[in-house]
Amino acid sequence: MALVGTGTGQTIDLSNSQVAKACPVAPGQVVLVPGYLDMWRSPMLSDGIAHQWEQLVGEGMIERLALAAKGNSPRDPGSRFAGEARLYKWLEAVCYRLAEGQCEQSSERYERAVALVTGIVADDGYVGLTFPQDRCAERWQVRPRGHELFAAGHLIQAAITAARTLGDERLLVIATGMASLIGKKAAAGELAGYRDHPGCELALIELYRHTGNKAHLQAALDLIEMISEEELGQVRGHAVCLAYFACALVDAYLETGERRHFDTAKRLWDDAIDRNSYITGAVGGRVQSESFGRPFELPHEGAYAESCASIGMVMWAQRMLAATGQRRYSDHLELCLYNAVLAGVSLDGNCYFYDVPQALYEPETDPPWREYGRLAGSGLRQREPWFFERVACCPPNLARALAQLPGYLFGRSERSVWIHLYAPSRLADDRGAVLTVATGYPYCGVVKITVDSSRNDLRELRLRIPAWAGGEFRVRINNIAEPATAGDDGYLVLRRGWRSG
Repeated sequence: MALVGTGTGQTIDLSNSQVAKACPVAPGQVVLVPGYLDMWRSPMLSDGIAHQWEQLVGEGMIERLALAAKGNSPRDPGSRFAGEARLYKWLEAVCYRLAEGQCEQSSERYERAVALVTGIVADDGYVGLTFPQDRCAERWQVRPRGHELFAAGHLIQAAITAARTLGDERLLVIATGMASLIGKKAAAGELAGYRDHPGCELALIELYRHTGNKAHLQAALDLIEMISEEELGQVRGHAVCLAYFACALVDAYLETGERRHFDTAKRLWDDAIDRNSYITGAVGGRVQSESFGRPFELPHEGAYAESCASIGMVMWAQRMLAATGQRRYSDHLELCLYNAVLAGVSLDGNCYFYDVPQALYEPETDPPWREYGRLAGSGLRQREPWFFERVACCPPNLARALAQLPGYLFGRSERSVWIHLYAPSRLADDRGAVLTVATGYPYCGVVKITVDSSRNDLRELRLRIPAWAGGEFRVRINNIAEPATAGDDGYLVLRRGWRSG
């Protein structure tokens, strides 16, 4: 089928939330023009996703899916748990690529991937590579972390993205069937005690936002309730799992208004930032368990600081920002994006860090906090084209994060546009306002914003004044100096009847 971009590809749709303060805009409403962030994103969408498909073929992912479609379990060592999740993340990235313009190669590979996923759908709607039809009795039994829910979450998110960006609902039909199956099992208590890598909870909530089917929201809430409050007293355990689960808590609050979900996420956020984060914004220093350690246990030489954990922190920050409109979250979003996420990928989009070094040391010496048998190498570190000896989750996660990057720059509330991140860009929102941002940021602190508001209903611009600026900033409107003070939320509010120019 011909794939043509049909929508703006909203990543988080908060249009019906009663408590959101600053709703994220859709990535497709923002065009990144040449500048610092575009320097990372454009190569990923042009060359990086092509490289990643080749690596997925090389590692045998495509072949294993084809075998599973024929009823043959992929039992080779490379078939580890829920490996198809990385194909789903790749699918998200390629959807944004195709939404921005025709690409025959990407279109053909997208079609191939959709056909492969369609081929492994079981009669009851179950979708999974690890436990196909001839191993159905083993489903939901691998505890902890069989990664079945994790993979399902990424399938759901890829399906929503395909529907929103391309108008293609083939994956959505499949994902909805899997979501319904999960909902039934969760409601029946059949997943009680099943601990999985989070990711399904937030995906189910987004599926509810997309379809309006409250059963998917209830399924997410059922999965959330499986984790006790005692387990959420402080940050602990696998860093990616914690970040993804916290995202689901904020999403649950944004849709239900249930304050306890936000309060838990806020408590975890404060603990993560105040006692468990690197200066780069990265988290999770322990290698063997990919996890948070004790408070302030933050080894630099020999740190783990997984790329996926940094992406999870950016996702979490975006949701906390949407819920509160507070600068502390957009400040951390910027810190983590620039210093932790972008560090995970090369400028050409073809090489990656799985664990991101926070310091380098001589190869003949051991760092403090040495973990023997650790996966991270010592001495001079280089990004790798892929990770054949382990689950290559980070490369496609970096691809989808960069594909969604334009959606992090701006926010929208009634008659207001929020600018969270400063980058050369153009926003065309759905209410007739066009904002053009010109800046050399982060190398230059001058930002020029031009407004074109055809309907003249734009009343406020809310501009983030970074905490690191120390209150030192100046504002000129039409080249006339204006007195300006940032509010308690850290945003400068400019109120007037904005007209074109």
